[in-house]
Amino acid sequence: MLKRTLPYKKVLANRMKKLRETLGLFQEDLARQLGIAIKTISAIENQRHLPTIPIIISLINNYRVSPLWLLKGEGEMFIKDKEPGLTRLEHFKKAFPHVPADEEVFKMIDSLSVPILKNALVLKFFELKDFYKSQIEEYQKEKAREPSENKSGE
Repeated sequence: MLKRTLPYKKVLANRMKKLRETLGLFQEDLARQLGIAIKTISAIENQRHLPTIPIIISLINNYRVSPLWLLKGEGEMFIKDKEPGLTRLEHFKKAFPHVPADEEVFKMIDSLSVPILKNALVLKFFELKDFYKSQIEEYQKEKAREPSENKSGE
């Protein structure tokens, strides 16, 4: 397992550094913009740590980095809008058709000043969405059983 991780750390480290340099940023600048410690950027670029999922999502969301390029080295470094006329809400609806898109949610997320917190909030939303969905389904099943239980008990 360790032998598989080491080359991947090197590849991701090289891509992170190339991205930062392409953006014309120092490690301090990127860390400040992502709301993380400078030592985190340094540790990633020096192959001591892999970037966390919130960091990867921050890079994708804030700099329009292509996830395929970042994680696999495929395609262009940056995402190009295929449909530039769409609003952010419309892009969200296309990307996640099963999730209700609400402008109030976007306003709340935008009110957060640190990009990594915005992405952590979105990740938590999806985590909780699945949890509450299962809770609601269980409740609905219970409710559906109630009338038949009441009739049989009468």
